[in-house]
Amino acid sequence: CSIMFTELPLLERPAAAKAAGFDAVEFWWPFHAAVPGDGEATSFVRAIRDAGVQLIGLNFFAGDMAAGERGLVSWPARAMEFRDNLPAVVDIGHQLGCEAFNALYGNRLPGITEQDQDDIAVENLALAGQAVSGLGGTVLLEPVSGSAQYPLRVAGDVFSVIDRVRREKGTQNLGFLCDLYHLAANGDNLRSEERRVGKE
Repeated sequence: CSIMFTELPLLERPAAAKAAGFDAVEFWWPFHAAVPGDGEATSFVRAIRDAGVQLIGLNFFAGDMAAGERGLVSWPARAMEFRDNLPAVVDIGHQLGCEAFNALYGNRLPGITEQDQDDIAVENLALAGQAVSGLGGTVLLEPVSGSAQYPLRVAGDVFSVIDRVRREKGTQNLGFLCDLYHLAANGDNLRSEERRVGKE
């Protein structure tokens, strides 16, 4: 609902989705900051409940998406901003019974090594996994197209990150968000990845 029914204010979109025949919705992070202001989270939860739909997917705060930012997971200078977002995500997930949480990895940054970005990503993903574990939640990673600086472009890129976090941190509740549009746009072999996802 972050990119559908955009002619309506965000809090009116769950009801519009219900009227269009949907029983479940998902949202990017619906607030401008990592930690919502007074009453913002309450109003969002109320809008979902009043519409009679189930929230089945919610993004962690991903920065300014309109400006081209694609997540904070791998940004060292904004690690605390990402971590401050975790309790807010958990609170909404708890209230609405949501168990799937998308963590956008973040674009590559000038002046910072890929190793440094990947190292902080491992730490942040492990913390995110721990945060949502009490909900029975899963932290999802997806390939993304349309941004040349985004490093997770094909399924193999995502599985490499998941494997590293599992190996180094023991975090098991990470999953692959299989967005067929992004995979196809990036030239991935969908047949091959379908077989791998089935095995995972």
